[in-house]
Amino acid sequence: MKSGGYATSQPRSTAYY
Repeated sequence: MKSGGYATSQPRSTAYY
């Protein structure tokens, strides 16, 4: 998972920072 960004792999997930 990418920290400090938008979930590109999971479009159903909201932006997690």
